[in-house]
Amino acid sequence: DPIFPATVSRCLKGLTFVQLYAVYEHCVTGAVQSAIRSLNGYGLSLRDLRHELLALALDANCKSLAMCGMDRTWAVRAELMRLTRSGDPVAAPESVFPSDGSHFRDGQLRTVWELFGVLGPYVPDNRLIGRIEELVELRNGIAHGRMRADDVGSRFSVDDLRIRHADTAAICRHLVDS
Repeated sequence: DPIFPATVSRCLKGLTFVQLYAVYEHCVTGAVQSAIRSLNGYGLSLRDLRHELLALALDANCKSLAMCGMDRTWAVRAELMRLTRSGDPVAAPESVFPSDGSHFRDGQLRTVWELFGVLGPYVPDNRLIGRIEELVELRNGIAHGRMRADDVGSRFSVDDLRIRHADTAAICRHLVDS
């Protein structure tokens, strides 16, 4: 917008990536929480879950196994295996998120798809994998101080940002619909 000085305009354009990332991250985490809420509401037993989902539903038990001492390892393992065949109802904590440390890159989406057994692509169009990578990289660069928002903003026109906004919306719609 010509009413802003060029430096402010460039900075705002760069900060758009921080905002788009926030929307995308919120959408991913919200979709997972919604799926867990639905899963908990079906009245399924632990033994009815696909194996991948057991890792999510039994998160506390998995953490306990990872943190217990040698003297308890086999008892905790045995309990974990018993639970996988249990008739106990699923009560997965909604706060659990299958984070893989990728900061919501495409690998993170693949993990979510695999856990929940979602069929079909995790993005509506393969070109959007690069868009996710760009979004994560630029957001992290700005948020962690490796890049200046005005430097990032100087690389993009307002029309470029409109395209990225539409692409982010398409990704989020696909996540929610899937």
